[in-house]
Parts: sequence; structure tokens; C-alpha cells
Amino acid sequence: MDPPEPTTPTAANCEAPVNTSSDMADAWATLSPLATASTPKDTPKTPTARPRTMLAVTGWGGGGPPSVSAMGGARYRWASGPCRVDSASVDPSTDLAALVAREAVRDLVARYTWAGDGGRSAELAGLFLLDGVLDVGEHGGRWEGRAEIAAQLEAVAARVAAAGGVPGPVRHHVSSLVVDVASATEAAASAYFLVLTSIGVDHWGRYRDRLAVDPGDGAWRFAERRVRVDGHAEGSLMVPGGR
Repeated sequence: MDPPEPTTPTAANCEAPVNTSSDMADAWATLSPLATASTPKDTPKTPTARPRTMLAVTGWGGGGPPSVSAMGGARYRWASGPCRVDSASVDPSTDLAALVAREAVRDLVARYTWAGDGGRSAELAGLFLLDGVLDVGEHGGRWEGRAEIAAQLEAVAARVAAAGGVPGPVRHHVSSLVVDVASATEAAASAYFLVLTSIGVDHWGRYRDRLAVDPGDGAWRFAERRVRVDGHAEGSLMVPGGR
């Protein structure tokens, strides 16, 4: 028996069912429409230049703490009391200057502690102004000037050694430091301290400081430090009469 005649022409079976080129063009036109001109802004932004005051922080020179100077005629807005952040009124030039001053004072307080615990009397005395005062109250009196401060500290070390007590490593732990910057060259600070020796907690008390920028080299130094002992442990190796 002969096969039936085909219902579809043989040539048509070999033709593509769609027009590929035409369909691809339509698809790309849909995915990537022609660019149109953007609408201009009603008020274009105009770049503006604002003058600013720059701060120069000088490094350590001659063993002294860093100092701060302002360039560009900044007008400082110093204030005591807690630090406040008001984003609407922050002046980067003056607020940064006050911040750097606070950090210089913190650094000075820390260097005093490290020098004292290390027994470096001359280095500690160098953290005071030439006429600076270290007032230790009833536990030694009031020492004026770098030479007397260094000599009295050496005398304290000799007294402790002569008493037969071995304090071992002495560690002053300073806490709750508050710094009030009064001006570009003056500040005040308050803190607590606790001292550890070989017996453990030895004594504790308070610091009250007046600080100023040394006119000689621009470094922050102690104008006066008052040390007040609030209490001591039985058998204290550092406080006279503690044993």
C-alpha cells in the first residue's frame, strides 16, 4: 500500500517557526528603551568655599608634653563643665582646639603617674612650670619650683627605704579625671587615685590641678598639683605613720 500524501509541504517543515531577527530586535527595544533627556533641576547646586581655621599640634620637644596652637585667627569658645555636642552649633576649629587641649592635659597627668611610679624624680619635676607647685599637704608640705620638687621626691624615696619597708612595684591608678579648659592656655583638672604596693592597696586620695601652657615652649604643664590622701591601709609603706 502506498503512504498517504503529506498534509504539510515538505519545505515548510524546514522553516523556523518564528522570525528570530525581528523578535530579538523587539525584545532589546523593550529592555533598553531609547534614552530621553533628563529634566533639569529648578535650582542647580552651586559649590561654595568656606574658610577654615587649621590647628597645628606640635610634637614632644625636650621631654615636654605636646602643645597646641591655632592658625587663622580662631576665636575660642571655652567652657567648663560637661562636654556637650550640639550638631547645629559645632565649630570645627574651636571645638577641636578644646578637645586637643583636654587630651594634652590627660597625657600630662598620665606621664606624671608613670614618672612617679618609675622613680624618675627629675622627669616628674620637669612636668611642672619653672615656678610650679606640688602641694602634698600634711604628708610633706608645699614644694615650689622644679629643683625642690625633685629633691623632696628623692627624700621621700630615701625615707621609705630607711624605714625598712620594701614597697615593691608602686602603681598609682588614676580615675574619674575631669578636665575643664578655661582658655587657650589654662585648664583645671580633678581626679581620684589609688596606690598599690607590695601589701596590696596602700593608700588613696584626690588630685586637684591647675595647668597652663608653658610660655617657654608652648607645652602644657602643671602650675600647681594638690595631693590629698583620704585614707590608707594598716601597715602602709608610703604614708608616714601608716605602720
